[in-house]
Amino acid sequence: DALLKAFARILEREAPRPVLVARMLADAFLVLFPYKGKEELVTYCEAYSRALNGFIVSREQNYQLELRSGICCVEDSDASDINSLLDRANMALKTIKMKGAAQWKFYDRTMRDKLLREKDLEIRMEKALADGEFLVYIQPKYWVGTRALAGGEALVRWNRPGSGVISPGEFIPVLERSGKIRALDRYVFEKVCIWLGERKRREQETFPVSVNLSRSNFIYDSFLEEFIEIADRHQADRNMIELEVTETVFLTEENIQKVKREIRAIHDCGFRCALDDFGVGFSSLTLLKEFNIDSLKMDRSFFSDLDNAKTRNVISCILELAEQLDMETVAEGIETEEQIDSLRRLGCDVVQGYYFSRPLPQEQFERWIQEFEEIHVREDRE
Repeated sequence: DALLKAFARILEREAPRPVLVARMLADAFLVLFPYKGKEELVTYCEAYSRALNGFIVSREQNYQLELRSGICCVEDSDASDINSLLDRANMALKTIKMKGAAQWKFYDRTMRDKLLREKDLEIRMEKALADGEFLVYIQPKYWVGTRALAGGEALVRWNRPGSGVISPGEFIPVLERSGKIRALDRYVFEKVCIWLGERKRREQETFPVSVNLSRSNFIYDSFLEEFIEIADRHQADRNMIELEVTETVFLTEENIQKVKREIRAIHDCGFRCALDDFGVGFSSLTLLKEFNIDSLKMDRSFFSDLDNAKTRNVISCILELAEQLDMETVAEGIETEEQIDSLRRLGCDVVQGYYFSRPLPQEQFERWIQEFEEIHVREDRE
């Protein structure tokens, strides 16, 4: 309470001329500020941030606050009333993602267009699922030593009529924020189960396929029951399905304990579990110690500088550690023969990337498997 009261006084005191200050709710404040130029607004943001943290220090409390401020200038907006100006300032505030970066952002019209497009994607998602606009692609994975097919990873594309193919980088974050990503995860999972079940009924060889599992699934206790029902209904062998999780599912100590239980349950049900994008976060080694992971997928950023001795040493240590922990290792984003040769010498198990193949529609992946098998039959005969 003392901090909130102090901040209200600071917002008034640090302004170079009279301003209107109001507390909107919780820790959100609104300032109406007459200004001569935008640089004056930046100076004001810096001043009240310093003053607030100075207040904290004066009370002998050892912490710092990062204030985030969205700013809407009248000349940059089509808003004609205070509520519209506030909405646009809030849009600017929501675009501030990274800690440590500049903690204020000016509204511009592109923000509104972006937010409207994101809202449109969110609203249309359920109908798009029903209409079959989401397509499941599979990117092949290969054993490094033999170059035999090791399986694949299921990836999703949104082919929206009138808009063409929408990048996953655009719609996945939107669906994650809204919680609707769970429906998409189930959709992709079911498509993979249908494919595996069909190959099994045709008595064709099946390969392990990994499916991404979004963080929001771990909020609900029912997701694994749903996946079991789907796999069994389509007669897909559970040991042919690998669920991929990223480090973002392990955000809090409480969540870590829940995820640990879920991963144990995943194994108990016969599914495999992989840790994706290893090396992007900061808690990777702790995760390897704490969790029973079958497969470790190393991020593509590891392999852009394999000529560097330090890079090779780091990769070698990770591969050795994974082997000791009985984890299969997968290198993502592999594009050159030189990378494959280096990874073979270092002891990596599996590679995935454009060198062998881009992600393929399921029908093309079927043909890819057939062609791959025919090549190996000819090689064996020779």
